[in-house]
Amino acid sequence: MHAFDSDGYRIAYDDVGDGEPIALLHGFAANRRLNWRLTGWYSVLAQAGYRVIAADARGHGASAKPGDPAAYRPEGIAGDVLRLLDHLRVPRAHLFGYSMGARNAAWLLVHHGDRFLSGVIAGAGMNLLHVDDPERWTSRGYRLTADNSRATSLAVPGLEGLYGHAARRGGPLGALAACLLGALPSLKERDLAKIRVRTLVVCGEKDTLAGSPLPLAECIRGAQAVIWPGRSHVSVV
Repeated sequence: MHAFDSDGYRIAYDDVGDGEPIALLHGFAANRRLNWRLTGWYSVLAQAGYRVIAADARGHGASAKPGDPAAYRPEGIAGDVLRLLDHLRVPRAHLFGYSMGARNAAWLLVHHGDRFLSGVIAGAGMNLLHVDDPERWTSRGYRLTADNSRATSLAVPGLEGLYGHAARRGGPLGALAACLLGALPSLKERDLAKIRVRTLVVCGEKDTLAGSPLPLAECIRGAQAVIWPGRSHVSVV
């Protein structure tokens, strides 16, 4: 594991293999190890000739965990990817994001597409990218509140197990609440139309959180959509 300072926050990352670089962005309440290393992506990509660059997003894993929602705006949490590439002197890389990481990847492709060779947006459809009404998250199991001093500020009973696992891995739930609150700004169809790099959009057939990848792919010029049979939002990884 390595670490560097990104705009005042410590960001932990792995740098594995040689070849064309690919940056991996993990999902909410996970980390680089759970989403990428343990699932075999490190070894598959390295064996295919890629240099794997995977960081713990701020608020997660071994990285800094600020409690201010403003720290998780795209310029912060997604911008860490750009600052990591600069730190490693990597001018351009492939980009692969899952769930929250896919949301950040989409923002990067829209606003900094010149830094990326291609993009994979996985486990994220328009449900996660075009969010106009924060109240919609309540029905999906999130209780949005800025009271980050309470351990249960984010969780409702159906999801307390997930947050408990995250807390045992060293992630204070207040940071996760701040991350969710800060990540709500939408990407609309006109934003996604700005993406010019080759893009793949992948969702599981049973992913009711992200929704279908088809409407998202239709917003991006030349993008391909894949629906993975029998997979949910979590198991599609």
